[in-house]
Amino acid sequence: MEISGDDWVIELQKNIGSNLSPKPGVNFTTQYVIFDESEGNQEFFFQLGGKEVLVSQGRSDSPDATFSLDRSVAESIRLKELTTEEAFLKGLLLFEGDTRKLIDIFSEIV
Repeated sequence: MEISGDDWVIELQKNIGSNLSPKPGVNFTTQYVIFDESEGNQEFFFQLGGKEVLVSQGRSDSPDATFSLDRSVAESIRLKELTTEEAFLKGLLLFEGDTRKLIDIFSEIV
């Protein structure tokens, strides 16, 4: 079963909330773009800021990192048929942004 944009946001909020521990002074915004020719692209982002992790639908004005992938790949990751690491290594999950900042931030909060 495919999920809608609102459901992606809810699921991302749940997953991020249980996997990340934000710290004061750590700020990072990650944009996600899910390509879907038949239904249009889905865009959402999460912001780490202080003690909060906020997930919103739409486009961030200035993301530090952007991940892009096709809906079929997103569904495979969601269903645990494919890991994000496998998708990235196979070129199915595209990344744009400051790699060093991404590594530094996630080493502090994960």
